[in-house]
Amino acid sequence: MRSIRTILPESGLALRLLLVGAAACAEPAAPPAVAVHASGPDHPESEWAKWKREPALAACHAHAEAQQDLVAGVAAVAQACAQASRMHQIDQTVVGTKQAHEPPFAVPVHVEADHCYRAFGLAASSLLDLDVAFVDSLGRSAGGDETEGPIAVALEDGAVCFSHADDVTLNVSSGNGGGKFAVQIWAD
Repeated sequence: MRSIRTILPESGLALRLLLVGAAACAEPAAPPAVAVHASGPDHPESEWAKWKREPALAACHAHAEAQQDLVAGVAAVAQACAQASRMHQIDQTVVGTKQAHEPPFAVPVHVEADHCYRAFGLAASSLLDLDVAFVDSLGRSAGGDETEGPIAVALEDGAVCFSHADDVTLNVSSGNGGGKFAVQIWAD
């Protein structure tokens, strides 16, 4: 038993020396990969869409809170941004129900060339993360909400502007939880 105790420390020392020597001879390790866009992409996937970023468009809905009346609540969120965005509601408010991991609820939207759009969504408290995203007719992302919570705005700090008229889809999904939601689409 005593010989094992004597051998282990010496073996451990030899192993440590071997590892230190190998590390000294090895090429330097590559730096860890860094996510360039930690909060999401910096441009749309769709060639027909551009993002118009304006800090005032993030500030206008920053203090919005979820409400019991989803239709009135989403209208209040969107209306808070009307002056800053110089936009107005198009079409009717869409109301539906979503559960996490279900396919997106698709809202068809006709967009005109050289116009910009925003989507505002508000969910019941049981739908913990409402997401909205514009997708062009070829299935390419044009822009969406990148936050977590029952309030979703696409884009958070801007608008999605289209260079071509198209029949796009606003996908409404749940990242977590489930329940009712209301969505409005606004345009300039």
